[in-house]
Amino acid sequence: MTPEIRDSNFLRLKLSRSDNARQPVSFLVGAPFSFDRGVGVPNVDGFLDVVRERVAQSGTQFSAGLEKALSDGPGPLRYQGAMGFVYDGLDAGAAADVVRAAVLRARKPGLPDLDPVTDYDGSPGEWDIARAQRGLARAMQVDPDRFPGPVFTTNFDPLIELALRDRGFVRGEIGIAAAEAAMAAMPQWSSTINARARALRLADYPQDACDLLRGQFRNIKTTVDWQQNLRAYLHEWATCEGKVGGRARRLSNAWLDAISLSDALPVELAPDQVKLSCGGLAVAFERLSDGTPSGVYARARRAVTELGLQANPDSRAATIFARHQQEADALGIAKPADNDQALAWLAEAATAAWQELDDTFLRSLRQDGRLTFQKLRAALSTT
Repeated sequence: MTPEIRDSNFLRLKLSRSDNARQPVSFLVGAPFSFDRGVGVPNVDGFLDVVRERVAQSGTQFSAGLEKALSDGPGPLRYQGAMGFVYDGLDAGAAADVVRAAVLRARKPGLPDLDPVTDYDGSPGEWDIARAQRGLARAMQVDPDRFPGPVFTTNFDPLIELALRDRGFVRGEIGIAAAEAAMAAMPQWSSTINARARALRLADYPQDACDLLRGQFRNIKTTVDWQQNLRAYLHEWATCEGKVGGRARRLSNAWLDAISLSDALPVELAPDQVKLSCGGLAVAFERLSDGTPSGVYARARRAVTELGLQANPDSRAATIFARHQQEADALGIAKPADNDQALAWLAEAATAAWQELDDTFLRSLRQDGRLTFQKLRAALSTT
């Protein structure tokens, strides 16, 4: 049985017992681990303030509904009530906005935005890392035999990894080990495959990530979350293909990301996925373009930029789309007259990528290479 320890004295006593003094120790930590006397990720009250700010953007009637949903009970119940309201009353994209805003409050003030292209978390010195996180990292550094990990956390923030990096641990290897442990512990969840692939990609093993995603794809419908995760799975696969580099893999990038937005998938399309996949496609089409302003990939780059901007992008996504807008303007790439034309340009480029693609398996995902985007049209009409 895994002990739950809330008192540091009991922790010291347990670790000093002679009969288990050299047993390796792993850790499972939750939200309080990221909060430290007013710095770091907000506590429950601070998190509720973040929720209120996001909900207020949707109108006063939503704010009134949120206050009714909040419990007067202990912090965990109030947190659950708030996030339940965001999911049910708004959508998963709004929930992601809340989490991102809360995590970024642990960033020190006055710093530039994080790099949206590489998903980089910045350096440890740019974050308010809690004492508990620094203490854990120090213990793992000074006694790696006793504290080898893994470290499991229910938290969304990167602060434990940043604390470990500050102690000299290699960033990529930390993420890979954690993702592998999660995938082994929860094999019925396809989202753990995404997480492992992302960890491999960020550690500069994109081919390994592509092999993982390709190998697991045939069984994805046997997982419990495939309907919620299918589009994100294909988007991560597309991103990994693009990271490998070369024209052939960029064609794979464009084709997979186009499918992630298309009606070929029998699942819903959330606005949050729209901005992610449109951002990925803008990069893919930029790299596939031959520089001709009227070329099929150049027009598609402009199209997905216009479409992505309609998906209420957060600051990171907006930075990406702003760059593509400015460069498209400078290159003289025409703007689509409306969403109908933008979707037509996207469909045309997807077919062009499929025709040029030399990958039997990826081509078989849509036998004629033609995609439609009615769900994308509907998703944009609700944002």
